[in-house]
Amino acid sequence: MRDNVINLKVVLANGDIVKTASRARKSAAGYDLTRLMIGSEGTLGVITEVTLRLQKLPEHSVVAMCNFPSIKDAADVAIATMLSGIQVSRVELLDGIQVRAVNIANGKNLPEVPTLMFEFVGTGEIEPFSLQNSPKLFLLCLMHLSFYA
Repeated sequence: MRDNVINLKVVLANGDIVKTASRARKSAAGYDLTRLMIGSEGTLGVITEVTLRLQKLPEHSVVAMCNFPSIKDAADVAIATMLSGIQVSRVELLDGIQVRAVNIANGKNLPEVPTLMFEFVGTGEIEPFSLQNSPKLFLLCLMHLSFYA
């Protein structure tokens, strides 16, 4: 998300109002206050205005889910996936408690174990989850147990 934030208006603890960023696309002058404020998650000030970069909605989206015996196994596969070169749009890690909440809220019956959800997107004639990536992700997940798509 931080890459999509163009600028912020923030109220600091002493009451000062700070507007981050400028019209310049690139600058080496001073700290990147926008990323600093986003990274602080509200501890340095209250964000009152946000200017975001708009993204085109993808034409295709596919989600793959992998279940794991432990959070460590899930984290290892997430790292291995990123290092493998598979183009992933988004990765979400859910623990058993979060999966239980999804089951209750949506009437699902997913296994209540640590789970990785991978999202692949594509536009036009590009398939979001090509046949090239499918076996790679399957093998990465298989090394750490089960796979669902």
